Amino acid sequence: MEFLQFHPTALNLEQAPNFLLTEALRGEGARLVNDRGEEFTLRYDPRGSLASRDVVARAIYLEALPGRRVFLDTRHLNRDMLHRRFPQVARTLKAFGLELGRDLIPVTPAAHYLMGGVSTDEWGRTTIPGLYAAGEVAGNGVHGANRLASNSLLEGLVFGARAGTAATQDEAPPSPAPSPNLRFHTPPSRLFPLSTRAWDEIGLVRDAAGLTHFLEDTSRYLCTFTAICRQRTIMEH
Repeated sequence: MEFLQFHPTALNLEQAPNFLLTEALRGEGARLVNDRGEEFTLRYDPRGSLASRDVVARAIYLEALPGRRVFLDTRHLNRDMLHRRFPQVARTLKAFGLELGRDLIPVTPAAHYLMGGVSTDEWGRTTIPGLYAAGEVAGNGVHGANRLASNSLLEGLVFGARAGTAATQDEAPPSPAPSPNLRFHTPPSRLFPLSTRAWDEIGLVRDAAGLTHFLEDTSRYLCTFTAICRQRTIMEH
């Protein structure tokens, strides 16, 4: 979870999904402002609204902590140009009573992309024979700590194909012993009441203490879950 990347500008309306407002809007000149009309991002980085997505996402998060709201401001830009360049954004906003180029658009950071974690070679091979990884789960070295959006296509399409090729050409590993057919009556999600703390400890602003605390709790829940699995296996047999 340490490698989860956040998109800085998701639509922030109660009745709306977390629709991602493309960062190309800021590239065209859209600015991030708070409910006082201040372009607050300049306090966090001299590049302001054009700073990298991790900087902008953290700036929005910190700005909103005191209870302020954050908006994407496109009112100073040509409305026809915006509708022509960003038709999907315009249509989505219109469905919720907002117009691109006329209204302030409420935004918030949203979890967006898991940046690897499972180390692979250039063919998607992991350190476990017969196990391959591609896409978000794979740490293949294509991106650094602040990935570029277009790299997802490279990771999914190119490395997905390469992992498939390697899987068909590599020698098959020995088959593992069959696992018991477990039947759960309690949804596993109820055994992991961690999501209420995830935003604070592994969210946008995270540190070693929070990550360690979350990892310790996760390990404790996994031990409990494993014990329940073993107990039910014994009871069923």
